[in-house]
Amino acid sequence: MLGKPDIGASNEDTLSVRRIRPNRRSVTGFHPSLKTGKMVGFESSLELDFIYCLDVHPAVISFEWQPLEIKFSDSSGRARHYTPDFLIHYSAAANSPERRVLCEVKFLADLDKDWNALKPGLAAAGSYADERSWRFTVYSEHEIRTHYLWNARFLWTYCRSPVLQEPRARVLKLLKTSGPTTIADFCAKFRRSTSSESDCIVAFWQLIAEQRIRTDLSARLDARSRIWK
Repeated sequence: MLGKPDIGASNEDTLSVRRIRPNRRSVTGFHPSLKTGKMVGFESSLELDFIYCLDVHPAVISFEWQPLEIKFSDSSGRARHYTPDFLIHYSAAANSPERRVLCEVKFLADLDKDWNALKPGLAAAGSYADERSWRFTVYSEHEIRTHYLWNARFLWTYCRSPVLQEPRARVLKLLKTSGPTTIADFCAKFRRSTSSESDCIVAFWQLIAEQRIRTDLSARLDARSRIWK
């Protein structure tokens, strides 16, 4: 039976309790995160994809990469430790506290191949999260590499740009008067109605990412995608 887990010290400057090391078997590096305002490490291409999703998701306030070390005892009583990949801070629903989700990001093939070795650490993380009224989840490419990821990577480039309130107000006003429509029809309308098209295009995609302009981000965005206020 797993022993009671406890927390190790984290490193605030690097956003990680574990030093990132070069890896011949996977993609490793650092990525400029919009939500954290810092460089965030990743140890696989799947972790990088997950960072894009977190950066653009409107419900995510912030996140931490390799945020803590969980110590536990395995079935033989041997001291072990486990470092989750991310701790995600979600915005609170009405009259509810902020939600936190501790998670592991792994390819399905690695989960299948290394399950016996991974299981004790994942179980310890689940207990650690339960004790704090958090949630622990394992994400694979099945949950991450979806149409939402394609949208997140596309929208991320616009979210990097400065937020300009005046073109955002014009875009929202035009959508309010035009009502539900397609991206193609709406873009044609604001091209005819504004002289600063580039600023409005940036504002439009930022508002889509924030879901202040609503659309179905579980489907790949294209000219035929429906949008509404």
